[in-house]
Amino acid sequence: MGKKGTILKELDDAIRIRKEKMNSKSLDKSSLEFDLCKKQLRALLEIDDAVSKYEWVGKQDAVERIKFVRDSHFDYDLVREKYNMSESALKSFMFRLNKKLSDYIGEDTIDLIVSRHNKISLGLIQFRVCSGQYSLSNIFIKGFYEKLPPEKLDLYNIFDCKEEIKLLYYFSNFNMQQKLAECDMDKLAWLIYIMQHSTERYKEEQKDLISLYQGINIRLEDYMGKISELETKYNDNSYLDFINELPNSFDASEDMGNFAGLENFDNDDDEPIDFIFTSENVMGDVSDDDEDDLPYFENEDAENVEFVGLDGEESAKEDKSNDVLNGVIDFDDDEDLEVF
Repeated sequence: MGKKGTILKELDDAIRIRKEKMNSKSLDKSSLEFDLCKKQLRALLEIDDAVSKYEWVGKQDAVERIKFVRDSHFDYDLVREKYNMSESALKSFMFRLNKKLSDYIGEDTIDLIVSRHNKISLGLIQFRVCSGQYSLSNIFIKGFYEKLPPEKLDLYNIFDCKEEIKLLYYFSNFNMQQKLAECDMDKLAWLIYIMQHSTERYKEEQKDLISLYQGINIRLEDYMGKISELETKYNDNSYLDFINELPNSFDASEDMGNFAGLENFDNDDDEPIDFIFTSENVMGDVSDDDEDDLPYFENEDAENVEFVGLDGEESAKEDKSNDVLNGVIDFDDDEDLEVF
């Protein structure tokens, strides 16, 4: 009788080969090949643990025979001799056991696990479903599963249950892990903190979040709209605070163009530009409708606009006026415009 063709032998051979491979000095233990081999072996041993209980076999005398078959490493001549069986009787015995094992773990489960296309998870799911090893409590979020109704057989079609399928998926452990992977864990930790601890600074946020998650007097859409408005106000106030905190005077160097959008001003000579600010209104009127973040000076008759700096620091100090900007803008058409 041939020594191939039974799922049980495929399982034993797959385990043996991977153990030998992992113990081989030629296989780098930090390699992807080693990692794949380790995952495959772990899955195979889970299956072997269930198979070796022989609950799928049935009769006790059949259990003893199949144990001997495995211990003999599938030496069928030795099996026939021990149990005084004809070749046809042994073939019939192994055929029936192979069918039972196929039903118990899945016909191609071993092939899926040892595949180089990394179908280990698919193979394990098939094994657990076929063998009844799957517990729905391991699939769904703890607490949600406990609220599900008792199982009941009814005459429904799967396409009648679209919304229910979506609900179960939403509360699956898999979906939760995916959602968590997309989030910032530090931000989640902060939200948990302000909900669990009463602080003066976050008292309003604590109340809103607890109400939101208990479905009391606030909807998710309304709350997201509320915090969007807060974000807009915060950004507006931050910009105004930035303007108010500008110094009354400072010197602009060659990298001054990076300051708050001043790259719009052209300094063709690459000379340092001296600015003296003596008014809080130096930035002019800034609104969201402007194409640029800052106001700019426009001269329809000129293509280039240059700032002409003051002649030295002493000249700047001598001017005690309250002009917004001391100095002039020099236009190519020789028309000078004082900025005040």
